[in-house]
Amino acid sequence: IGSLTIGSGYETATFNDVRSTCNTLRLALAFGTAAADIRRCLQGTEKRHISLVVENGRITSSAAEPDDDKGRCVTRALAGAQLGGLTCALEAGVRLPIDPGKGEVSEPSTGLTVGSLEATHSNGSRYRFPLIEGESPAASRINTFLQTIELRKLPGRHSETAFEDVWPDEGSHHGMTGIDYSFAFNQPGILSVEIAGDYYGAYPSSSLRTYYFDAHTGEVITLRNLFSLTGLATLDETITRARLQRLDDFLAGKRLPDGAQLRSDPDEAADQQALYQECRPRIEKGHPVSSDRLILSKHTLGLVREPCAPHVLLALDDLVFDDTRSYAELENLLSDYGRCLLIARRSDCRHSNTGISSGVYRGMIGGRYPITLVIESAVSTGKVAATYFYDKYATAIALGGTVTEDGSVQLIEKGPPPARFELRRQPDGRFR
Repeated sequence: IGSLTIGSGYETATFNDVRSTCNTLRLALAFGTAAADIRRCLQGTEKRHISLVVENGRITSSAAEPDDDKGRCVTRALAGAQLGGLTCALEAGVRLPIDPGKGEVSEPSTGLTVGSLEATHSNGSRYRFPLIEGESPAASRINTFLQTIELRKLPGRHSETAFEDVWPDEGSHHGMTGIDYSFAFNQPGILSVEIAGDYYGAYPSSSLRTYYFDAHTGEVITLRNLFSLTGLATLDETITRARLQRLDDFLAGKRLPDGAQLRSDPDEAADQQALYQECRPRIEKGHPVSSDRLILSKHTLGLVREPCAPHVLLALDDLVFDDTRSYAELENLLSDYGRCLLIARRSDCRHSNTGISSGVYRGMIGGRYPITLVIESAVSTGKVAATYFYDKYATAIALGGTVTEDGSVQLIEKGPPPARFELRRQPDGRFR
């Protein structure tokens, strides 16, 4: 169907020999997401010819000409930004029913439909965000979680637009400069949404976050409920050991299977040695795999660790810690809920909540003030990030805290004056 060129000047990508509009759209979005990293790879004005093969939304092979450090840096940046599973049928303003049983956006079986929250900033930037609609409680839970995390809002509780708390103030460039979404992966019992955002602060940046929800309850799906406690510990140990081996091989000067290798320039090689030697303890003990980005597909589970390098050193960060395992390999490590969802692929799966996890909680303070509490993350290190709202005022208030050994949760509001929440699980499963 021809070719496609996006960008301008030195930041231009031309896609030739295009045989699939959908795959090209995925690549174009990946290029946009990875633009800042590619800019650092090429250091301004250099060019590389990159050949990519995309199948089912994933980059399955890549090559750079010339095959040097900068070319390989570009291919890794694109691979890290690829948007697998994008539903190309989604267009702005179109409401489409969701059928997790079909693995796509199709005829309704869950009673959920998808609309969009849309707005255009006075500077011309466009914003688009998913709005799940339906009579079931799942729609309310999903919308509350997504809008709290991404937009700092409760659904429907805004003055002019849902983006008013995150986009730049008039006359300013700082804030969220754009946002869009796609459906990453849907199958029986699972609804997945990818949110791609652009931001400007001290420097421009972009992010891609993937959220997985139980399509029938609206509860957030995480590694902690897909795996048993012992299974998650085994997975963490296995993945960590493989990552340390990969890092040590790189530091020893070996060429890794994906082409990563210490830079040939002595100064850059020395900087990489210092970067990864400093990173090694963090991989070994700093962050469990439950804090990685989770990527589910029809047959595999992927985990992507955050980069070793801070922003100013990303141009030197050639190591990608992206680990993929088939569900067959992981079956003995999964919880009953995980096996039901991922292997049996059923839509009636239920998991037993043994502790606090990411999701939406509603309750009262002092029996008088209704509140909504959204737990963004609760990882096995015991750290918790959360936001709560007094329902009457709908103003986001940030919380941080810990999960104690007995499973209770302590959350501290960043005052003044600081408020303190202590939540303990009751026999009926609620927190008090």
